[in-house]
Amino acid sequence: MKRAKQDRLTGGTNDVNPQWMKILSEGTPGIVVAPGGTANNNRSQRVAVPINRINQASPNTATILEILKVRWSWAIGVTGTLPWLAGIAGYLQTSSNPGEFSGLAQKGTTIDWFAIEDAYSPYLAVGSGPYPTPQVTNGIVQPITHDLTDGDGHGLLVATDFVTLAVTVEFENEAPAGGGNLTFDSISAVCEILYRYKTVTLTEFVGIVQSQERGG
Repeated sequence: MKRAKQDRLTGGTNDVNPQWMKILSEGTPGIVVAPGGTANNNRSQRVAVPINRINQASPNTATILEILKVRWSWAIGVTGTLPWLAGIAGYLQTSSNPGEFSGLAQKGTTIDWFAIEDAYSPYLAVGSGPYPTPQVTNGIVQPITHDLTDGDGHGLLVATDFVTLAVTVEFENEAPAGGGNLTFDSISAVCEILYRYKTVTLTEFVGIVQSQERGG
């Protein structure tokens, strides 16, 4: 079979080899939570994308990112063996987020997001002694992977120089009254982005940037 002259899955750059970018969000709340109480931890960070727009192969063009997949994983640190519940949400956005967590989906372009409930229930003490039951968690297998490509394998275009990862957590001590305190020690979330480069005209570049930087 005769090989085509160019591999062109996307326009301009002939970049057919995706690579991963990883963003880590870590929070160390160290909050003591009484039975029935809650604790919140919200974090936002602005991260530069791995791109150099200088030395373009052709004039009047710009290189941007084409995001193909986003992968999410998380971990919670808790001191204590009482039942707890945590609602975790992560948002990957194009616009900045200066500590404002309401209306996240309206901030510029929301590239991807996830929301889950993570839970833990230890062995239960019934009557005069402990009668073990299986430890209960939400059963979600990590990482969670979202495919952002269309039917032709084209991904989501991102033209901003930075992206924002926002992570929100609400932690609850599910023990009954008098059951004891828990310490919400830490939360870490990882957002991994599978991307490749794409070349667009300057007109397209300016239009995408203006759209994706609104709301920040």
